[in-house]
Amino acid sequence: MPSSRDSRVVAFLVALALTAGATPSHARAPASTRDRTVLAWPLAIDVELAPAAGTELAAAVHTGLARASVTSAEIDAARATEAAACIDDACIVAIARAQGVRWVVRPRVHVDDRNFDIGATLIDSRDGVVLGTVSTTCELCGTAEVAEELANQVATLAGKLARIEPQPARLVLTTDPSGAEIVVDGRGVGRSPQTLSLAAGRHRIEVRKPGFVAVERSFAAVAGVDESLALVLVRSRRPLVGAGLGVLFGGLALTGSGAALWAIDGRAYRRRCSGDDVDYAGRCRYAYDTATAGIVLTSVGIAAIVTGIALLATSRRRTRR
Repeated sequence: MPSSRDSRVVAFLVALALTAGATPSHARAPASTRDRTVLAWPLAIDVELAPAAGTELAAAVHTGLARASVTSAEIDAARATEAAACIDDACIVAIARAQGVRWVVRPRVHVDDRNFDIGATLIDSRDGVVLGTVSTTCELCGTAEVAEELANQVATLAGKLARIEPQPARLVLTTDPSGAEIVVDGRGVGRSPQTLSLAAGRHRIEVRKPGFVAVERSFAAVAGVDESLALVLVRSRRPLVGAGLGVLFGGLALTGSGAALWAIDGRAYRRRCSGDDVDYAGRCRYAYDTATAGIVLTSVGIAAIVTGIALLATSRRRTRR
């Protein structure tokens, strides 16, 4: 059983760590970054320290969290008294949940003369599970050495969060020409060039631009990995090909019709060749007079054929560029 003197020492150190202003930015993190925020629990130490030494060790915890590239948070002033009385993980989890922080790091230092046992524990406040524990020893160390080793241990422990919750993949997507619409998994995300943040796994990426053939790619995103993808868009042949074929076949039809009219010019109009409309030599009074119309249609048809061929040739040249 710890003595009443030891209890008073622990309570003093907890209060000191809670009030030590190591860094003003350790305030409660906004909701958007809360999952990457770690609540720095007051240091548990079994000896009495000078105020300056306590402040240095409390700051070392925040230094370690910063080295692991996570945001640190301190216990709210309104919960300081409750936190000072915490003696088990269940109490710690309850305070972390109330403060809206998922992760908690609980540092500790055990002192035997000038030999130090330094460690920390990482707790997930959602279910109270201990995700990891680290520890090391420092023999015949001074306060600065203990603080540095404590920061290293906290950084090592907090680094586990990168593996527990890996960062999303980033894809830098460019197109030639630029300004193409980007669609990821059926959802429009803007125009190229653009840096996309993607969840790990396979995605379907499509880029579209009027006058060009749409391009689709399957992309496998790897968590925490930055990649780039450059897509070249090819001009679409469909508008010119469709117009070229339409004009070409229309020209062929007109040419055929003109040739037919030209061929029947001067022939008897049989429907009206009877009785008085037939002379003594059997020639019909009425005959087809279609030469002019035939010439016009044939001329227009030939011009259309030439135009259609030109459109098709142009579409081929654009495709090759």
